[in-house]
Amino acid sequence: MPGKEDEGQEIVKWLAGNVSRDIFVNIMEQYHPDAHVGKPKKASERLRALESDSVTDSLETGAISPSTQASPALRYEDVNRPISKDEISSVQKAARTAGLWRFCDVAEHGGFNI
Repeated sequence: MPGKEDEGQEIVKWLAGNVSRDIFVNIMEQYHPDAHVGKPKKASERLRALESDSVTDSLETGAISPSTQASPALRYEDVNRPISKDEISSVQKAARTAGLWRFCDVAEHGGFNI
C-alpha cells in the first residue's frame, strides 16, 4: 500500500524469520486507487469528524473556519495514489536483506507466471 513500506518491510522480515527463507514471495506493485478511495467522504463521515473533540475545540477557538468544515474531504486520502518505485524497492531490499530469494518477477513474455 502507498506509504506503508515500513509495514511491508516488517512483513518480509517476519516471513523470513517465522515461515521460511525459501518461501515464494510476490511483492505486488499494481495497486491503484479504486472503489471508494479518493471519492468525497459521505456526510455521516464528515459529521463524525466534526463531532470529535479536537475539531470542536478548533471551531471554538477559530482555528477552523466554517467554510473549512463544509468542504468534503476525500476518503482514504493516505492511499489515494499509486505505489512509487522507491516504496517497492525498499520492501524488495528488506526482503533480500532478510534472506528471501524466491521472488515472482514480471514475466518477460508479458503473461502470467506459472
